[in-house]
Amino acid sequence: MNLLEVPVTITKRTVLSFISKLYDPLGLLQPIIIKAKMMIQKIWLLKIDWDQNLPRQEIENFQRYVAELHQLKDLKIHRCILLEDSVAATYWICKCISPSLWCMPIRKI
Repeated sequence: MNLLEVPVTITKRTVLSFISKLYDPLGLLQPIIIKAKMMIQKIWLLKIDWDQNLPRQEIENFQRYVAELHQLKDLKIHRCILLEDSVAATYWICKCISPSLWCMPIRKI
């Protein structure tokens, strides 16, 4: 199965398996990955068995999330090029999106 393919049967097990395949060692995609973690928390609160089909609303949310992930194929993160005699400053941008919080450092040269 391709990572961005929606499984045929969508259960708590398949959603968790899908989310666990999202790999972001630098943390650049955390604002996107946190949505997946919040989704599995919501599914967990429904107290559904591992192999029981999810309710229609949760299936639609999962399918919408997978469709949004397809847009990441066009994302390009450029490497930083340092110039001699430059002054650098680091700024932190923090955003609280209930119930999650994320911070991102921005380096100005």
